Amino acid sequence: MTENYLYEDFRFNISISDRCYDHKPTSEDYKVMSFHVENLSMDELIDKIKSGHSICHVFKDNRRIMKNFMYASAVFIDVDDSPQSMETFLEGCELKPSIAYTTFSDGRNGTYRFRLIYLFDKQITSTDEYKCLYYCITNMINLERTKDNCGSVTAQLMNGNSNSNVRVFRSNYVWDKLSFLQNCHLELYTPTTPPQYISNRQFCKNGTATTTAPEDLVIIEDMNDNVDGFI
Repeated sequence: MTENYLYEDFRFNISISDRCYDHKPTSEDYKVMSFHVENLSMDELIDKIKSGHSICHVFKDNRRIMKNFMYASAVFIDVDDSPQSMETFLEGCELKPSIAYTTFSDGRNGTYRFRLIYLFDKQITSTDEYKCLYYCITNMINLERTKDNCGSVTAQLMNGNSNSNVRVFRSNYVWDKLSFLQNCHLELYTPTTPPQYISNRQFCKNGTATTTAPEDLVIIEDMNDNVDGFI
């Protein structure tokens, strides 16, 4: 099973927008949005979110582009057009996020919108590792078919919510990255096709099974036994 810790004083690095917003940022806002890195606690991050700051992962020279990705302290999940409120979703969610909060658009058109943040005890230092964790989590909390998997992209930002009616959840959970990786099935994904996966018997791609060479099976078994060690 995956492991977590109740860790109220946990601190982590995350990028915070230089400006805070009293509205959902527009395309013009995004053009000039800039970031800096801060070392925060969960309470401090919640304060930033409620002040209207946008957040993202950590990038070289604070330039939020994929090739500059350095590391992430958390996995972000964007939940849009949910038939359930954040509270109802979390009540039935066994894998509780460290932090969750409603967005500027929550409740519009009779649907709900909120963000989930899963903090990890060790930094996530590669795009592949991040995607593996993202899709493992969404699979475990039944959000693999969520409307928008933008959170799987390391360069994606998440806007805060400075509305007075913002609702926030905090579990104080910090997830153990190594045990999480070792207990998740190793999966490969692309943004334009259904999930692809590796098994010990065959490699399935785009719904077509092909025979896997014996030496490939050895590699696959090694990865399944100890993902972090293999990486």
